[in-house]
Amino acid sequence: MKRTALTAILVLLTASICLAALPPDKNPQKQPKDTSQIANKKPPEHAPNKLYPFAFNYNENYTILRLYPTPKGYERYPENKMSMYQAWLTNLPIWPDQYTVALWNENDTVKAGRVAAVLDLGVRTPNQTGVNIPLQLLWTARRVFNKPNEIEYILSPKDTVTYTHWLSGKYGFDGAGNLVFRPGEKREHSDKDYFRFLEFAMHQNTPELLAYNSKKIDPKNIAPGDLYIQYKDAKTDSVGHTAIILDVCTNKSGDVLVIPAWGGNPAHSVMIPKSSNAELSPWMNLDELRDRLAQYGPGQFYNFARK
Repeated sequence: MKRTALTAILVLLTASICLAALPPDKNPQKQPKDTSQIANKKPPEHAPNKLYPFAFNYNENYTILRLYPTPKGYERYPENKMSMYQAWLTNLPIWPDQYTVALWNENDTVKAGRVAAVLDLGVRTPNQTGVNIPLQLLWTARRVFNKPNEIEYILSPKDTVTYTHWLSGKYGFDGAGNLVFRPGEKREHSDKDYFRFLEFAMHQNTPELLAYNSKKIDPKNIAPGDLYIQYKDAKTDSVGHTAIILDVCTNKSGDVLVIPAWGGNPAHSVMIPKSSNAELSPWMNLDELRDRLAQYGPGQFYNFARK
């Protein structure tokens, strides 16, 4: 797919965000020509970004779409099939010239193998392990798109936690370990409440739960936002591993290449791995992805969310 096509998708996303934030009796004076005008073309250091509020060092020239064109003969995932979330993912910001994978508290670095890039994604708590990166990304996108009512997670066949419910009380656990909800005074959405809810959900999450909240897919139908989830068994001490697919391309023969990314346990920077094929890197085929992560046990591809 041409870069201009996906940039146009993000322009539409940005316009919808701005419109949703305006009072009913007002209209925007002028729509931006590209996403950089919304996302602060030359922001001061650590300036918040409306599309990517977690970014510490946003630079419009350092995104997945800008940095990684498809290999010759390949086309990106079709734009007419792409959701808002998928378009948002394929434009995630990259730390400029940063290849060190650091622990969440930045006190040490992690040996992560061959690293192509590090996402400009704030990993600042021990709960932001690899299995929780898909939650952070999807729910951040739903906040950006003004859809907080779609932030929810199944903790068991009987228990689903939702951010909307969270704002009208408090979740907790009884003496037997059962999830309980205690109604309280209704609160307005705030960054503080959202991050408390995110931390609560991440603290309970496991690879098994993430798979339960997802749907198995045929790898032939893989798309941006899909996951590769692994765990060796169903025991609670099985750490497992989760990779998220950020971008996909195919050629006329049906060969598929992806740009994956993952965090880890303990929580650390989210990295994009290098491919062993320098001409393709960071694009890689699914066999190489499986081989790179074979140490974590058998895995399956899942669709977590594409809205």
